[in-house]
Amino acid sequence: MGLGVTRRGLGAIAMLAATAWATGATAQQGQPLRVGSTLALTGPLAATGIVHKIVGEIYVEQLN
Repeated sequence: MGLGVTRRGLGAIAMLAATAWATGATAQQGQPLRVGSTLALTGPLAATGIVHKIVGEIYVEQLN
Protein backbone atom coordinates (compact mmCIF):
# COMPACT_ATOMS: atom_id res chain seq x y z
CA MET A 1 0.00 0.00 0.00
CA GLY A 2 2.80 2.42 0.81
CA LEU A 3 4.37 1.82 -2.59
CA GLY A 4 1.13 2.75 -4.37
CA VAL A 5 0.92 6.03 -2.52
CA THR A 6 4.53 6.76 -3.43
CA ARG A 7 3.86 6.13 -7.12
CA ARG A 8 0.79 8.38 -7.05
CA GLY A 9 2.77 11.05 -5.28
CA LEU A 10 5.55 10.85 -7.84
CA GLY A 11 2.99 11.08 -10.62
CA ALA A 12 1.51 14.22 -9.06
CA ILE A 13 4.95 15.77 -8.68
CA ALA A 14 5.76 14.98 -12.31
CA MET A 15 2.48 16.54 -13.44
CA LEU A 16 3.12 19.68 -11.40
CA ALA A 17 6.68 19.95 -12.72
CA ALA A 18 5.44 19.65 -16.30
CA THR A 19 2.80 22.28 -15.60
CA ALA A 20 5.40 24.62 -14.12
CA TRP A 21 7.62 24.16 -17.16
CA ALA A 22 4.75 24.71 -19.60
CA THR A 23 3.53 27.76 -17.68
CA GLY A 24 6.96 29.37 -17.85
CA ALA A 25 7.08 28.83 -21.60
CA THR A 26 3.66 30.34 -22.30
CA ALA A 27 3.88 33.13 -19.76
CA GLN A 28 6.50 34.79 -21.96
CA GLN A 29 4.04 34.82 -24.85
CA GLY A 30 1.24 36.32 -22.76
CA GLN A 31 -1.19 33.53 -23.62
CA PRO A 32 -3.26 31.95 -20.85
CA LEU A 33 -2.65 28.31 -20.08
CA ARG A 34 -5.44 26.03 -18.93
CA VAL A 35 -4.56 22.91 -17.01
CA GLY A 36 -7.14 20.27 -16.24
CA SER A 37 -7.19 16.98 -14.44
CA THR A 38 -9.53 14.22 -13.45
CA LEU A 39 -9.91 13.35 -9.80
CA ALA A 40 -12.04 10.84 -7.93
CA LEU A 41 -13.86 13.14 -5.50
CA THR A 42 -16.45 10.51 -4.57
CA GLY A 43 -16.28 6.79 -3.98
CA PRO A 44 -13.45 4.66 -2.62
CA LEU A 45 -10.65 6.89 -3.96
CA ALA A 46 -12.16 10.16 -2.72
CA ALA A 47 -9.67 10.62 0.13
CA THR A 48 -6.72 10.55 -2.26
CA GLY A 49 -8.51 12.68 -4.86
CA ILE A 50 -9.31 15.40 -2.34
CA VAL A 51 -5.68 15.55 -1.23
CA HIS A 52 -4.55 15.94 -4.85
CA LYS A 53 -7.17 18.65 -5.42
CA ILE A 54 -5.98 20.65 -2.41
CA VAL A 55 -2.31 20.29 -3.42
CA GLY A 56 -3.12 21.46 -6.94
CA GLU A 57 -5.00 24.50 -5.66
CA ILE A 58 -2.12 25.42 -3.34
CA TYR A 59 0.34 25.06 -6.22
CA VAL A 60 -1.68 27.33 -8.51
CA GLU A 61 -2.08 29.85 -5.70
CA GLN A 62 1.68 29.99 -5.13
CA LEU A 63 2.42 30.04 -8.85
CA ASN A 64 0.22 33.08 -9.39
